[in-house]
Amino acid sequence: MNLLHALGIAIFGALVCGCAPPSLTVQKPYEPVAGEQFTYAIQPVAEVSAEALDIMDARLKSRLGDRLQRALEPSGRRIEIAITNYYMRHGAARHLLGIMAGADNILSRVKVRDAAGDVLAEFVVESGNATAWGTSRGLIEDHVDKIVTYLQAAGGRTGGRGSPAGNSPEATDSPDSAAHPCREDRKRFCPDLMRGPGSNKCLRQHEQELSPACQARLRTQN
Repeated sequence: MNLLHALGIAIFGALVCGCAPPSLTVQKPYEPVAGEQFTYAIQPVAEVSAEALDIMDARLKSRLGDRLQRALEPSGRRIEIAITNYYMRHGAARHLLGIMAGADNILSRVKVRDAAGDVLAEFVVESGNATAWGTSRGLIEDHVDKIVTYLQAAGGRTGGRGSPAGNSPEATDSPDSAAHPCREDRKRFCPDLMRGPGSNKCLRQHEQELSPACQARLRTQN
């Protein structure tokens, strides 16, 4: 009886909340270059409100920070964000009807190009909310954060939130950087984890088994 009761609660919660984890699908992995700077373009393929575009634009400027350049230079990179699906419930409908009013959804195809126009990276980000909580602004800002965070996790130097990206484990120890003494250790001990804090924690659990060079790198990140 308790099992049936718990199952009923779980099903009811799923129907009411409509919660789903965000997704990011990589078609072409991002390969960073030290000191890179960016321009960006928001390209609404679907119908997007002017207010939503303004929120996205402001968030991009904030997250890119000093890595944002006004004019594309030979070393510059251009982030193109094509919004292919956009649906946002009215605030009153969200709070009163929740999932009955549908689900908020933003789907963007993101490309990073070099100055010659060649595609360096391509990935898709989808953000959604079917609950009665949250705001349109929050979902839009979270969507932008996912885009920039991927660039950071891949070893990008986009900074964000006032933290120098060069001090992050992702930036100092990515397979694309000049020195990557932990790469083979990651493959051996933590093959299922992405680069970053999660894999560094995993490496520290095997510290005595790591190569001397990797041990030294981890000590510099304490």
